Amino acid sequence: MRGPRFQSGDWLPFYIGNRRSDDLHEFGLLTQILEWSFNFLGSLGILLIAYGMLSAISDTTYPLLERIADWIALIATLIGVGLTAVVIYMPINVRPPEKLSLYFTAPIVIVGVLIALGYSVLHRKQLPPHVLSGFALLGISGALFRLLI
Repeated sequence: MRGPRFQSGDWLPFYIGNRRSDDLHEFGLLTQILEWSFNFLGSLGILLIAYGMLSAISDTTYPLLERIADWIALIATLIGVGLTAVVIYMPINVRPPEKLSLYFTAPIVIVGVLIALGYSVLHRKQLPPHVLSGFALLGISGALFRLLI
């Protein structure tokens, strides 16, 4: 198991904006694609929150926007959770993944996301809100585990 690529007092030279320069030189395009993907998913989240709050405050719903927002929320959440699980297999890991995550948890999450996406798209049905929330919590807990443990 390898440790961090920098010493505890050396953090400042390694950061350029939100990216570490040592990751960019070797995996520049991959890093950029991942960064754009994560920013896009985050932007979709902000738009969904803004629309939902505006709709709740004004007590007005727009049926077409509701249907679109439901599908965007479903697909973006599942893709985000799937990316969270897939990223542990990328070569630009700051922390190496735990063996349990690598061989057990991440594959189960990836398969679950693919099944949920396939079911929703093929049957043109939304997943129940608690299932979608469960996937979101799974992704958040996985990300927090990688960041903090």
